[in-house]
Amino acid sequence: MARLLLVFLLVLLIGGCSDSDKLIRIDIIEETLDKPIMNSEKITDIETLFDKVTWETSKVQMARKEDVRLTFFYQFDKNEPERLEEYLIWFNDRGKAEMMDRNKPGSYGTLGKADAEKLKKLLNEKGDNLK
Repeated sequence: MARLLLVFLLVLLIGGCSDSDKLIRIDIIEETLDKPIMNSEKITDIETLFDKVTWETSKVQMARKEDVRLTFFYQFDKNEPERLEEYLIWFNDRGKAEMMDRNKPGSYGTLGKADAEKLKKLLNEKGDNLK
């Protein structure tokens, strides 16, 4: 009986977490452009690059306006509104990306040159609305 209860709890826990924290859309906001990314493969690629960002807590002021702003839309429950996370991104002259997490004041991140180029390419690709 205890084993059956343990198996039931594990299935419930795993099943209950399967749809949680799912990134469903990314909006790209630039000077004259506002476009959504809904292609699940592209969303996964961008999410993977964001996992490589080196974050630190630091009070940073940038000298210019961000190059791009990304809004991540996470769906936890279909009956509730999405949770939004917003990132400001600057591509610098050394080829790296610098970013701030608007949801966590003082959160400053950097992305290496190769990954910054991949991110820039993903954000500039056409045909994003295809699933």
